[in-house]
Amino acid sequence: PGILGEMLAAALNVNAMVWRSSPAATELEEVTMDWLRQLVGLPEGFGATANVAKVVHDYVGPAFVVAVPLMFFVWLKDNIYNLKVDGKWFLRAGGYLGGAEPSSEKINAGQKTWFWTAVLTGIVLSVSGLIMLFPNYFQISREFMMGSHLFHTIASVIVLAFFFVQVYLAAFGVEGALEAMTTGYVDENWAKQHHDLWYAEVKERGDILDPSSIEGNRSAKGPDAMGSKPKPIA
Repeated sequence: PGILGEMLAAALNVNAMVWRSSPAATELEEVTMDWLRQLVGLPEGFGATANVAKVVHDYVGPAFVVAVPLMFFVWLKDNIYNLKVDGKWFLRAGGYLGGAEPSSEKINAGQKTWFWTAVLTGIVLSVSGLIMLFPNYFQISREFMMGSHLFHTIASVIVLAFFFVQVYLAAFGVEGALEAMTTGYVDENWAKQHHDLWYAEVKERGDILDPSSIEGNRSAKGPDAMGSKPKPIA
């Protein structure tokens, strides 16, 4: 919708990204979005919802720009590909081909791919988003601005596709995954099955915890006492 609105506003020789640079063109973009809503048969309330979402998006965007580098540095260490281990994981499609689930480290190859997809698309979204959010500073040419729109849209579609796959796997596809994300711990048998190499490392270090000790910590320190790093428990 934004690209079509920009193309329709091209004759006015103004930037249609934000209200500040062109109120009329911004309203034209909203009208174009409503036309598309009618074209694909979406309910009438969708237009109002989309307009609210657009405003929220503009204010949440700067926080996203800060979150991307933080995510990168916090989880980089565990998301470096191990060609020997992760290569076998890819060849067997995480266990969907060849029967048994292949060996994996703390983060398997699929999760690493999701991490790097989020980082790379996050960079594209951040850069293109800043260009569109502050057109007065980045309006090199109309083609440059429209290119920012295009790359922003493509990156959004890619990261959303990976996101929905990850949500499905966490909530329905892999039993115990959602609990691991919400509690910070996994069962020992679950660790053996899904992350056997990591489990072996944790066991060698003697970091496998007794369930009673976990319940004790939660009672003494509250629901957040378990921390953020999953560890297998007996």
